Amino acid sequence: MPYTFEKIFAADPERPELVASNGVVTVFAPGDESKTPVAIKSATSGLSLPNPLQVNASGWGPALMHDTLDRLAWEGGGFSGIMTSYEVLNDEAVAARQDAFAARQAAETTADNAAGEVAAQLAATTT
Repeated sequence: MPYTFEKIFAADPERPELVASNGVVTVFAPGDESKTPVAIKSATSGLSLPNPLQVNASGWGPALMHDTLDRLAWEGGGFSGIMTSYEVLNDEAVAARQDAFAARQAAETTADNAAGEVAAQLAATTT
């Protein structure tokens, strides 16, 4: 399943007004110390993109896809960052919601069981 990423924004995360204007950005696997460029595709056309790729004067590059990586790292123009795919963000949100629902159900069941035990103990002591 290919993973989709937002448009790359080559900027300083602390000061987004500082961008890699008309810079060249290399996209690679997170944790790859050699920063070997990975095969990337355009998220809109599905066609292969060059890597390193060019960003515009405002620091923006194309929206990307990668066939197997759900996170990508980039570096260029003195800046770097990590991108997470839409699909992973959605999957993480759905999983968090399911976990929260399961925790709520477990807490309600525990509370119901505890209340039942207290009621049974009270009934036993008053008879």
